Amino acid sequence: MKIKKNLKLFSIALAVATPSYLAAYLTNQMVYVVPTLAATLFFVSSIRSEPDQRTRVDEDGSEDAG
Repeated sequence: MKIKKNLKLFSIALAVATPSYLAAYLTNQMVYVVPTLAATLFFVSSIRSEPDQRTRVDEDGSEDAG
């Protein structure tokens, strides 16, 4: 279990770092790194959540509504 969790964290770090370093290397400008980092973090945070960690919302609202 611990190895699986560490592998998952490593893959998330790799998914965030690779596009950022690639943008910096290919353009030789740091100005493109911040937008790339922001977009990558947005993408990774949307796919890394496990089903039990997501926010659950009640469909019907409060119990005394009606």
